[in-house]
Amino acid sequence: MTVNAAYKTQGVTALINSLDQLGSSSARFFVLALADSFREVGLRSVGSHMVKNVIKAPRIQGDKLNIRTGRLARSLLAAAEFNQSDNVGVNESIQQMRIGPSGFIGEFGSSVPYARVHERGRFPFLKPALEDSVDEIQSIFRRRFFQWAQTFEHGRI
Repeated sequence: MTVNAAYKTQGVTALINSLDQLGSSSARFFVLALADSFREVGLRSVGSHMVKNVIKAPRIQGDKLNIRTGRLARSLLAAAEFNQSDNVGVNESIQQMRIGPSGFIGEFGSSVPYARVHERGRFPFLKPALEDSVDEIQSIFRRRFFQWAQTFEHGRI
């Protein structure tokens, strides 16, 4: 289950082509900005749209998805948290980047088998997290671009 975050900014294809002419550091700017964006959506998905299970609590609490094993949450965070010694879920993270005809496209999600059921059912966690993160994602890209531009300006590329 993935959520496509298509950054269709005016002139982004021209910007990408210009950056490609400047070398591999420009591609690194997009990769770092998108990786930061994935992290933001994952954190917001787990933090705002899921709730940690309490012993003997109902499977579903309110309008949030209940975290029972942490597998889905770990796949979104791509980090072994939740005090578990195994890596279940970590390797089920989907983070892909590509350039499409209308701009830079990031695909973020989870290959955990029940992710799709929850996302398309009563307790979506990815789409609302992406919607909640739009301002922060734009800020991330602005910060990363500023860092890249300063590095380029000072000849450290």
